[in-house]
Amino acid sequence: LVSDRLQFDLMPATIASAYGYIASASGDTEGAFRHSRFALEHYPEDQPLRRGISEIMLGFAYWESGDLNKAEAVISQAVINVRKAGNPLVEHSFSMVLGELYIQQGALDKATAHFEQAVSRLLAEGIVPILLPGLYLGLAKAAFLRGDSRQASALLDKSRNCGQKIALMDWEYKYYLLQARIYCGGGLYGPARDCLRESRA
Repeated sequence: LVSDRLQFDLMPATIASAYGYIASASGDTEGAFRHSRFALEHYPEDQPLRRGISEIMLGFAYWESGDLNKAEAVISQAVINVRKAGNPLVEHSFSMVLGELYIQQGALDKATAHFEQAVSRLLAEGIVPILLPGLYLGLAKAAFLRGDSRQASALLDKSRNCGQKIALMDWEYKYYLLQARIYCGGGLYGPARDCLRESRA
């Protein structure tokens, strides 16, 4: 007996998406490509959230393989799809990934504008404050890589102030890692080592 025909029909794509997630998390890039593509081929267009999740896995696979331009295109589409689904937490989480990709591409001004737009929207709408520490961290990283350590430190302070209240589980180690880089840039190797120890912990 099938009580939910839609979920039953989506099951092959849903299972493939789960396999794609496992492959991505375990470093199996080939598996991530294969399973995520299968899921996208079998998820209909009226399932934007599910398609977006498969697209983000595919984007990670392109990123891992070094094709940053293809990764950008796929992750951008993932953001569009989850926006259609009306899920702001997933949308802005994926958007934060896109900002990190811009940094990897060396497009620091683009990354900064992207993060600033996200922060403005979250503050204006009062939504998903758990993402604010990570967004400020992205802004701080872009400022640091531009050589503006003063601005990077100020943004890192904003990130810390938000992160002490609520943050994603990986925020703290990323915070200390960037703080260590800023200290190293100023020749403060003792405090940098302390931050690395905190990051590792």
